[in-house]
Amino acid sequence: MQTVKSVLPALFSVFLLSLVWPIGFVSSEWHSTYCFPHFWKFLLGALLAYAVQKEVDWKIIVLPLALTFVVACWHPTIATWAALITASSIAAAGYLEKLDQWLAYPWLVKIGVISYSLYLIHIPMEGLMLAVQTRVASNSAVFVLALLAIHICVCITLAFIVFRYIELPSIALSKWVKSRFSRKSSNGSHSANSETGKDEAIVIETVG
Repeated sequence: MQTVKSVLPALFSVFLLSLVWPIGFVSSEWHSTYCFPHFWKFLLGALLAYAVQKEVDWKIIVLPLALTFVVACWHPTIATWAALITASSIAAAGYLEKLDQWLAYPWLVKIGVISYSLYLIHIPMEGLMLAVQTRVASNSAVFVLALLAIHICVCITLAFIVFRYIELPSIALSKWVKSRFSRKSSNGSHSANSETGKDEAIVIETVG
């Protein structure tokens, strides 16, 4: 715990710089194409993980969430609001010691089942929603939240379809291929063991 607390000032500094980078405080022509301006999301997730593991107090999360809320209102994007809502929900559940109960909700369990398909789909869909926001040229937080709601609904729907018709058949095919290879391998091993046993018997008879 002491190790985590000793690096918190550095984590907060990197978090703050990464958070304010894309909104003009730090001018750069490449901020949108490199990882660092998005690094604050990973750091926010890391702080939440430390809190879940009880390596830091849940109250530590308040400052990063407050800063994220300010940036989300000032420079609203789908990614910022999605990260803020998710992190705030996890922090609230953890602080109230309801995280296990919250994660056991059936609808969240179902989303957990399709999480890989959801992960693959959400990035191109986020790009599409950002293109819509750019075309409409609206920086209203209400507009961005409406886009986020549409984004979530579309992503979950597509994820269920991809999971049902692509991921599940792929898993079944993978299991079938593995079973075929393992069967051949086990037959080969059995034959090899039989030959080894015969050789050992011959050696024993010869020695005897």
